[in-house]
Amino acid sequence: MAAEPFPSAHESFVTNAPSNQELVEDVLAEAVAIGVGSVDARPREGQLALARDIATVMSPVGNDDAAGSGKGHLAGLAGVGIGKSFAALSNAGMRSAKYGERTLYSTKSLSLQAQIVDKDAPVVSKAAEKVLGKPFTTAVLKGWANYACMNKAYDTGMALIGEVPSSFPGKGSIAPLIAKLKRLPDIGKKQMDGFEFDLATMKPLVLWALNQGLRDETSGDKDTYDGAVTEVNWAGVSVSTDECVGVSVCPFAEMCKSDRARNRAAEADVVVTNHSLLAVQAAIGVPVVLGNSTLGVFDHIIVDEAHELPKVVRSQGEAGVSGRRMTQLVRLVKSIADEREQPVAQWVEDGYHVGELVQQELHRMFRDTSTGDIGRLTEKDDPLENTGDAIVAWARIASRLIKKPIGQATVAGNMKQIIAGKRAQAGIDSLIADVNTVRTEKKGVARWLQAPPLAAPGQQRKKSQSWYIAQSAQVEVGGALRSNLWTQTIEDPETHEEVDVSPSVSCISGTLPKNFVSEAGLTSKQVIAYKLPFAEAYDESMLFIPSAKNPDAVAALTDPNPYGGKRKFNVAKHHEWALDVMKELIDANRGHALVLSATSGGAKKYAAALEAHAGGRFRVYTQWDASSPRITIARWKEDPTGVLVGTQGLMTGVDAPGETNSLVILDRVPRAAGNPVDDARAALIADRMGGDKAAEWTARRLVYVSDACELLGQSRGRLVRGQNDRGMFAMLDPRLLKNHPFSYEESSRNDMMDAINAFGQKTTDLSKAVEFLAGRQDMRDAA
Repeated sequence: MAAEPFPSAHESFVTNAPSNQELVEDVLAEAVAIGVGSVDARPREGQLALARDIATVMSPVGNDDAAGSGKGHLAGLAGVGIGKSFAALSNAGMRSAKYGERTLYSTKSLSLQAQIVDKDAPVVSKAAEKVLGKPFTTAVLKGWANYACMNKAYDTGMALIGEVPSSFPGKGSIAPLIAKLKRLPDIGKKQMDGFEFDLATMKPLVLWALNQGLRDETSGDKDTYDGAVTEVNWAGVSVSTDECVGVSVCPFAEMCKSDRARNRAAEADVVVTNHSLLAVQAAIGVPVVLGNSTLGVFDHIIVDEAHELPKVVRSQGEAGVSGRRMTQLVRLVKSIADEREQPVAQWVEDGYHVGELVQQELHRMFRDTSTGDIGRLTEKDDPLENTGDAIVAWARIASRLIKKPIGQATVAGNMKQIIAGKRAQAGIDSLIADVNTVRTEKKGVARWLQAPPLAAPGQQRKKSQSWYIAQSAQVEVGGALRSNLWTQTIEDPETHEEVDVSPSVSCISGTLPKNFVSEAGLTSKQVIAYKLPFAEAYDESMLFIPSAKNPDAVAALTDPNPYGGKRKFNVAKHHEWALDVMKELIDANRGHALVLSATSGGAKKYAAALEAHAGGRFRVYTQWDASSPRITIARWKEDPTGVLVGTQGLMTGVDAPGETNSLVILDRVPRAAGNPVDDARAALIADRMGGDKAAEWTARRLVYVSDACELLGQSRGRLVRGQNDRGMFAMLDPRLLKNHPFSYEESSRNDMMDAINAFGQKTTDLSKAVEFLAGRQDMRDAA
């Protein structure tokens, strides 16, 4: 388990010894000195205040110098550059060294997770050892499917070489398979499980996964694979928890990388995980992390990038039912059950028939309720009134049909069939649960009908794409977070009574919406804002928003309003216009840029055009270049003139101080279009505010504009990461300017401008922006 605490009578902690808060401050000061490389370096004002507040919520109420969680909650607005990870880890290190308490540290982005594990935690651990006499250990915990599975990789490898997997293979089967795989050609195509794989990408991935199993010191983490990999390819070397055959059956159990990762986490003082695992537990109440018998007890939780957690919980609570779901389940069951047997054949035929009836029912209701591509459901609507019971009955028959072949596969040691059986059963259980979820109205849950996408603008939907979907999503997640995560109990073995072992919770982020405390289910009264550093760096940097007020620019960005009045902003036209502005800015800066887009389609378009435009003067990187953004970001940071292009995944956690990132470009406000989930969130807020028209308008602003402001603030924060950083944040969305031909509504515009309006120099003139960037580069040359 975690490191043993200091004895209570240790000489460092007798009467008149430093308080816990003072010890945290000492660890933080030492960590800053080590991190900066100067004994004169000191914690920043906001960083020190944050560390003190975290120390308070971690301590038992009324006794700051005692063991045990205070169960307190903190919502901290700690902007970019404050150094929140050092503040949080200094507290974790102190509680570990003095009391043997453990901390769970959750982030949204893999890039920030990597920064904490590879960069920040080692520094703070070294500082804790110097101040307290004990370092702390850190481990990473990711979802099961993030690690290579030897069982699946072996099966895929055998398929690639065209051989049938042996029954009960083992570690000794790996080396011969690797030798045969190496003899395969490096290019070509292979058909497996209904998919076509490219040997150029699949062969090296399988070889990597198998070699990971042979080496004890490797993690098997997808994030460490230095190569291109698609989701389909990765599925060929990994399994989810639903598919895993279990250590009692798996012939490669001793080589299981997922299991080893959990064992390392169980021994660590600080476990760094991601919001997705917390969200699963919050959404369905299963002890994935907190209360998990393997991982042990956590006394404290740090949630970094906390603004993202409610969103991730909502996404985990999504459900959907359609005829397509049924055909997908048919394929899963047919992979384990023999369709030549009459009961299986009849079940398949019934499934296609019921699936067609489902589509007819959903289509009829969609016509009656739709507004565009969305069909709005009232509390009385049951989208599966006529077919829901039939779906559930049909799915339960499937469970009986696969029971026998799963048992036969287990006896024969046929791992491929066992995995197929587990996958099919998971699909059955999921479909039944989703049917029950979408049929009835529940408080805090949005339900709607989703039309299939058009094949292309203006075209008719193809028959193969004409699936209507009954969907639902949990929108009120504060209660789920509070009951399934923040509140933890265990049974006293002697009294058999429930004992409260709830952890302290510190939620910190560079941007937090006004309603975050209630949305995250916290007990704290309000969000606390901490003083931002780097005032001089912001004063000497520039915000550029192009005016685009001349008639040609207005025509290039808008379409006439068919009903007269204000012209309508055209996103497709904006891509072309913004690209021309980007080229001028990047040329003036000689590269050194991070280009962010509100959409992946826009980002890919920019990347292709900029690569053609560069002509070898600078290299263009994208977040899709490698198996993980972490690898791409590292390559970009090593290339001083490189240009990195991406979407929301790069708006948080990207830390590249200096000239590498002296120009940050965001194409437009990353504001979500109207959708049922956010509409339901707004409706809940409006109800609490009285439910009148004014409340509805305010609630929609709180939801849609607040979400956009979060991303704007995060994007702006990519530029100034240190006291010596200078440059430009270019926001290529003229709608943010006041009195513009197509400005945003004024109160919304003000809120969004507040998120980026931190710079001392501002311009709307492209020529002045180019002059500013070119002048900086000329000064660098002269120096």
